Amino acid sequence: KKEQLSKISYELFEIVMDRLEKEWFDLTKNIPKPDFALPSEDSTCAICDDSEGENSNAIVFCDGCNLAVHQECYGVPYIPEGQWLCRKCTVSPENPVSCRLCPNEGGAFKQTNSGDWVHLLCAIWVPETGVTNETFMEPVTGIENIGKDRWALVCSICHVAGVGASIQCARKACYTAFHATCARSQRLLLPMKAAQGASVSLACFCEKHLPQEQKEAREAAFAADEALQDDPGHNAKMAKSARAYAKTYKPGPPLVPHVVVERIDFYIRRFKLSKRVPTLQLMCRYWSLKLQVEEKVMKLDQLNHLLYDLEGLKDLAFSAKKREKWKLER
Repeated sequence: KKEQLSKISYELFEIVMDRLEKEWFDLTKNIPKPDFALPSEDSTCAICDDSEGENSNAIVFCDGCNLAVHQECYGVPYIPEGQWLCRKCTVSPENPVSCRLCPNEGGAFKQTNSGDWVHLLCAIWVPETGVTNETFMEPVTGIENIGKDRWALVCSICHVAGVGASIQCARKACYTAFHATCARSQRLLLPMKAAQGASVSLACFCEKHLPQEQKEAREAAFAADEALQDDPGHNAKMAKSARAYAKTYKPGPPLVPHVVVERIDFYIRRFKLSKRVPTLQLMCRYWSLKLQVEEKVMKLDQLNHLLYDLEGLKDLAFSAKKREKWKLER
């Protein structure tokens, strides 16, 4: 009424809504789906940085963020059927999380008992921290044991002061500090996997004191990275950043293109309607919001079905426990 738009009939409203549905279907069916690159066979584990996998310790990929980790490194005793999600994508799929021990984003996250997020790599390399259950590699513990001196160390790579807890070069009398994730990016961490039968000892060195063998491997790795950057097909393989963007990008209600509005305007010209275009645009806005609400209702129904299945699983587990207890009593 404020905009002095004419009243429309139920028949006209139904015709416009039906036409919008058909036009939207024709428009979206021709839009190509995002072509996220498939995980590369030589993807390295985000924790140990090794690309080798075994039948009992394969590299698994998160279906949410494309994180690549070994089963043993991240605590995945068995590979589930269907999709697998890392802890971050399971607990906080939409909201970004930050590590207590470094300023870097992305990577393999686990939680502490208090709900804070920590890179599993940081938890392994910082001496005071660790995990309670080594089978599932969680929760992270020991953050409260980190001394003030370690919190005060300034990373020599990112130079971010007052954020996270750094580790130091293993060479005696060398106090060069760096975050575990920063050291990993510069390949200053020695391999975490030892030869069969040998004990694993974590050691990291600054660029000056890096052992010769590791220094040569580091230079070769950097050369391979440069060659990959020059590869024309490299952009097609950037799956992690693309998936991360897709997870953080939140689209609003769908907007009806102007060309669709013109088609519907032409289609309903036989109806007498004053201020035709403003009225039609208002109807399109209503349809957009209605479509967005329907999508949310659909997701809510899926969650209700999931809750129902979980309740059934809970009852089944209780019955099995009761039966086993009855067997022991007999």
